[in-house]
Amino acid sequence: TYLPLCTCSCARSSSSTLSRTYTQVHFFNPVQIMKLVEVARTEFTSPEVFEKAYQWVHHIGKVPVKCNDTPGFIVNRLLVPSMAQAMLMCGQFLHFFTIPFFFFFFGLIYNSFSFQNLHFSSWTDRNDASVHDIDISMKLGAGHPMGPLHLADYVGLDTCYYILKGWTEKYPDEPSFVVPQCLKEKVDQGDLGRKTGKGFYHWDGDKRGDPV
Repeated sequence: TYLPLCTCSCARSSSSTLSRTYTQVHFFNPVQIMKLVEVARTEFTSPEVFEKAYQWVHHIGKVPVKCNDTPGFIVNRLLVPSMAQAMLMCGQFLHFFTIPFFFFFFGLIYNSFSFQNLHFSSWTDRNDASVHDIDISMKLGAGHPMGPLHLADYVGLDTCYYILKGWTEKYPDEPSFVVPQCLKEKVDQGDLGRKTGKGFYHWDGDKRGDPV
């Protein structure tokens, strides 16, 4: 399993005429191996331009799929929130009342601190299952080549964090976009997964070790 990394994006132009000539073509790394290419249209993309891009992907021997300009297109829109849910399952539970009560109460009164400022993930990280059991469940139960936490480590926890952070900021009302507290803590500590030797697992180069 690989996370999409190579993208040709539509230019956001104030000119609707210029915008009609652009579409989005999203390859997957490693490009020479991965067959799938997402072809996405914006509200301005002309049907003719979109069809040309779609047929071009066919012409170069890849498998195109069509979608609208949604965050993450198809694969990442499904994949990244699923990794976040795995993190929420294994994350250390932080109870609401660990927040000093006087600070919470004082903030509510003066409207300087509200439920909106309490990041939802900081009280939904749970200790439902271990890292090992989550990953082995998705491998043997869902047929995935690697578990979601293994994949997150492989891709880079900082990459996962900034994708989710950007989505939650831009789409605050989308319930599937959330930054798990355990992910933020690992990134703050510099534990970014494979690239730093430690994340949800210990790593020796590209060789994954035991869960942390």
